[in-house]
Amino acid sequence: MNRAIAICFMLVGHVAAADKIYHASVSVTPSNVRSVYDGDTFSIDIPSWPDVAGKGISVRVYGIDTPERNDQRPAVKALAASAREHTVSRLRSAKSIELLDVRRDKYFRLLAVVVIVPPVPMV
Repeated sequence: MNRAIAICFMLVGHVAAADKIYHASVSVTPSNVRSVYDGDTFSIDIPSWPDVAGKGISVRVYGIDTPERNDQRPAVKALAASAREHTVSRLRSAKSIELLDVRRDKYFRLLAVVVIVPPVPMV
């Protein structure tokens, strides 16, 4: 996936097999973003979903893999911090965040194609 396109994520609102894709579409605002863990994972509240499925749920960015924050190498930690800040700035600058083609990953996070509206280049 070209990283110059808008951030894309996949999302699911209920328990599902990891390979099952749901063609759900959810729109949230930047105020629904609770936290950004690293460059490819953040936590949100989805007001239109029941709390058990949509409150404080982790979302993994589909097609993006950034360095891990807990890596012991200083250079990798610096890259991880930069990736996280990049994601924070993109999510905060959005008018809305569209979560599409929802599924669960192997860690039960939502894996989603997410479009930042208006579209914001990843680079």
